[in-house]
Amino acid sequence: MTGPSGSGKSTLLNIIGMLDTEFDGEYIIDNSIIDLNNPVNTTFLRKKYYFGYVFQNSLINEKQSITRNIISSVDYNKKKKEMQTRVIKTLNMVGLHDINRPTPFCLVERNKD
Repeated sequence: MTGPSGSGKSTLLNIIGMLDTEFDGEYIIDNSIIDLNNPVNTTFLRKKYYFGYVFQNSLINEKQSITRNIISSVDYNKKKKEMQTRVIKTLNMVGLHDINRPTPFCLVERNKD
């Protein structure tokens, strides 16, 4: 999505991503009106429809390992051990196997995303 600064790109994405609930209108999914003030609804919808949000500036918890940071962003449906195995396997597939244990402060900026 492109447009001039202040044209509403981030606002639109925040609404679509269920991060901004201060808007006129409603979510209707599968013919049901969704109450965005109930975090159970938003968590359920993110799990069911597999959507999320990637921030321009990463929100990394520097006290957790890289693996735990990744798991916390996709924790919805899987058990912890299963998620750890999947994250490590995926890091290996993309050639990042050597960063699965250290904490994020050791990452250079280009690797944070």
